[in-house]
Amino acid sequence: MMITTCGCTGWKARYLRRLCCALLMMVSMGSVLSACSPEGAAVGDTQSLENTVEHDGIDRNDIRLALVGASAADDQRGARLLAALDEENIHTVYASAQEVRNGQALAIQGAVDSRVSAIVLVGDGVSGKDDSALSQSLEQARRAGIPVVLVGDAAITLNGELYAAQLLPSGSRGCPAANAQEDSVAQVLSMVIDDRPHEKRICVNV
Repeated sequence: MMITTCGCTGWKARYLRRLCCALLMMVSMGSVLSACSPEGAAVGDTQSLENTVEHDGIDRNDIRLALVGASAADDQRGARLLAALDEENIHTVYASAQEVRNGQALAIQGAVDSRVSAIVLVGDGVSGKDDSALSQSLEQARRAGIPVVLVGDAAITLNGELYAAQLLPSGSRGCPAANAQEDSVAQVLSMVIDDRPHEKRICVNV
């Protein structure tokens, strides 16, 4: 693209060139940010090979997860998840949001600011029913290109574009122990982060 200076010379010409370059950079950055969130789907919610762009996955040691719980029971499950992910060399930070108003939303906003690889919400408190603060924070994660995974068997009322997958604990409602898939939680999260095809609801041993 050629930048003209409309016959201006000297400092005016230099000023116009710099202004045009700054505007072009802003347009370019806007295009990149808008590309972070796929149209009509959640970030990381790839269910067909046709929608997959072949690329190298993120190394396990480079993955950074934010794990968010909303109840005492979530803390127990979160502790088990932390231990399992630690064994897989995946760096994870857990935030208990049970005693703070809009705690989940605040924790998600913090995770977005920290540019984590993915956000994992634990427990039955992630249904999203009548929780505008939670939905708004998840929309922020979506715009930032950060995939969100739910862990628990609660009925989900969240917009499907706000989360990539729901992991159902083995033996819970809708997921008999015999149906638990062989992949570990770490493997499933890697699939989501790498945007590889997967089901929306996945049975796992948690």
